Amino acid sequence: MKKIVLLIIVSVGIISCTKNQKPSGIWISVKDKPMTSKNGYLRDFKSLILDFEKLEFSNLSTSQDSIIKFEVDPNNNNLSQPGDTANVGYTIYNKDSLELNFDFLNLTLVLVPLNLEFELNSSKTAITEYLFNNEFKLVRDTMKLNFSNEYFSNEYFTKGIKNKRILKSKFLKNKEFVGYWYIGQKNKNYFLVCNFDPYGTHESIYQITEFQKTKITLKGILTEGFGKKITELETNI
Repeated sequence: MKKIVLLIIVSVGIISCTKNQKPSGIWISVKDKPMTSKNGYLRDFKSLILDFEKLEFSNLSTSQDSIIKFEVDPNNNNLSQPGDTANVGYTIYNKDSLELNFDFLNLTLVLVPLNLEFELNSSKTAITEYLFNNEFKLVRDTMKLNFSNEYFSNEYFTKGIKNKRILKSKFLKNKEFVGYWYIGQKNKNYFLVCNFDPYGTHESIYQITEFQKTKITLKGILTEGFGKKITELETNI
């Protein structure tokens, strides 16, 4: 797994179609797809963060100190880990989408710019405890969410990282789904990452733009279905 992560790191290249231009900004991966239909491809590389300001690679699912440094060669339009010469090309679309192609994995990774202007005067621990210590009103009067303190135990989805907790979701008069949730962090910006039903849906990523005593305001970065309608979590207090 470590080798695969390193391959992805050294493969994330330039973010401009212009030669000799140094990349800038902070990007987050929101989609992975096969390059061709001939073979399978490696999946689940969402929530990766590429920081061209600090030259750091990280993931929302890992801690702040779990980062890897990289170097950029603007003359040859590539990026590599110090001491490594591997590189892979990219395509950028209108400066709002960065597409990376990994031939050896038959994988295309899509990243979008990440806005880190929502710094909060709080901590990852405080937000995490707030979620599992409170009951929340029905989302749009339809969906009930319960953020448990109990850890999600399926190794396929946790990949050895003990930070994903059980999320129970239920639409009125429908069966309950058991998924997972966790809080991610980049600088002083925080993100709610959840999967309502890991066996039938994909991860959703929400940026926490406001954290109050009775409400959390959310901005969807990667959402689908009903998840697109979730813009806040309000307590029953």
